[in-house]
Amino acid sequence: MYYACRDSTKLRDGSTPLGRVAEPFFFGDDDAFRDDRFKMTPRVVDANWVVRRAVGQNPVLLGKKLKQHYFRGPDYLELDIDIASSAVAASVVRLCGGYAKALVVDISYVLEAKHLLELPESVLGTIQIAHMDVDKGVPLPR
Repeated sequence: MYYACRDSTKLRDGSTPLGRVAEPFFFGDDDAFRDDRFKMTPRVVDANWVVRRAVGQNPVLLGKKLKQHYFRGPDYLELDIDIASSAVAASVVRLCGGYAKALVVDISYVLEAKHLLELPESVLGTIQIAHMDVDKGVPLPR
């Protein structure tokens, strides 16, 4: 998933709740800060009860559960999430893969607020994954 910001000055605006969290997240050098702030919330829209139970709907700080790798350039931040770094996460993804054609899940991403001045949290991006055919995936070159 790729997201772009229409006005990146808002990410550097320390006078706003979003800017107070986004500036060090996107432009700082502290990966531990990033690991402690990047939060995902899944919402299973359509799936059988096994998948609903495995995925859940609680927000999760991904950097606390999975290894995240960050790559920065002059006008981007890439965040790669290593699903295989957690046996539990890898098994949930494998389970979902088996039901992918019948699965619909909404995912939202926010930067978690840790202080009152960082509230309210702002949604960075959302995606809906619906009826994905994993058999049509193409392996990436090594």
